[in-house]
Amino acid sequence: MGKRKFSINAPFFKNTIMRKILLSLVIALISTGFAIAQTKIIISAKNYKAEKINIAWQTDNGEYNVKGIEIKDGKGEITIDAPEGKNINLASLDPRSRITMGQGIMPGPGFAFYAEKGTIKISFDADQWPILTIEGGALSKDCNNYWGAMAPIEKASFELTGKRFAQGDPEKPNLEMDNERERLAKENDKIQHNFIVNNPGSLLALDILSQRFMKYSLDEFEKLFTGLSKSVKESVKGKAVAERIAAAKATQPGKPAPKFSKKDKDGKIISLDNLKGKYVLIDFWGTWCQPCRASHPHLVQLYNKYSPMGLVFINVAQEGNLRARDKWLKAIEDDGLVWTQILNDEDIDDCNMVNLFSIQAFPSKVLIDPQGNIIKTWIGDSPEVDAKLKEIYGK
Repeated sequence: MGKRKFSINAPFFKNTIMRKILLSLVIALISTGFAIAQTKIIISAKNYKAEKINIAWQTDNGEYNVKGIEIKDGKGEITIDAPEGKNINLASLDPRSRITMGQGIMPGPGFAFYAEKGTIKISFDADQWPILTIEGGALSKDCNNYWGAMAPIEKASFELTGKRFAQGDPEKPNLEMDNERERLAKENDKIQHNFIVNNPGSLLALDILSQRFMKYSLDEFEKLFTGLSKSVKESVKGKAVAERIAAAKATQPGKPAPKFSKKDKDGKIISLDNLKGKYVLIDFWGTWCQPCRASHPHLVQLYNKYSPMGLVFINVAQEGNLRARDKWLKAIEDDGLVWTQILNDEDIDDCNMVNLFSIQAFPSKVLIDPQGNIIKTWIGDSPEVDAKLKEIYGK
């Protein structure tokens, strides 16, 4: 079984955005289930050029709880109530920790740690962000050990990205920078892999592994997961990862596609049972996903070419909350998506198509044959989709 890596022909900065989207998806799919703990967070910052620093964590309903910690004379603190073991992200608001992109910005590297009962102390020099130290319980110690190796890589990668934008065109080839980016990526992979192998009893090792689902073949991923301690595998997060492995196995090419029954945007029930005898292409996307929106013109071309030949098109959007329905409907209209549209967030407890099809990144496309079996799943706007449809329909 080969490596399941991206086949997206994306430029340098889009790879960075996609990595952040992937990370958000991973965090969204895994809930902690730990008891609520009161965590006191103390910040000590040198040379920090902002009045606040943000922390954020995802609630059980999929939304983000964002808190600003006021920094005065290099000091700040906050006490929060969050599930123990919940992933928390520390985000610098210092202008030097972000990159201007035309009218927008690209946030710099953040620091991920965990809510723990008691006190957590985080210290850093903003001139060296994101290099920092964290003190606290066992989870914080794991984060400090891991981040001690990873932070210099993140810092170098961020600085390299800034240089790419400073040159005027981030898509312009630059052999020296490209080679350095590849070197940093390999070093990143090595650090993460070694931490997973050498810390089988760490919840952080499990989280790092889960974020690397697309880096390994399914067999390799399962082997690494099996090597974790019993307590980690039997944790709420561990059980969620085990379910992901089972779902991935069940959605391999040639396996029967998972049955689903879901309302489309007009309230019509769409069921896989009613589509037997037809080829079906399901596109998973979200309005928040820039690569998804960028792929829609090509998807419209495929629809215009192959729907008259009988290919059924279904779009499934994952928005994170139901309040995004109006935004979703507008995106459908703006992008000219005239075929079946489903919002996965609606009645998600009864039928979660993202989980059923083991979707690990957006956009993803799943092609199902007339017998209801999965032909293949592709990530991104892969040219392999076109090749397979040409093979099926002869043109």
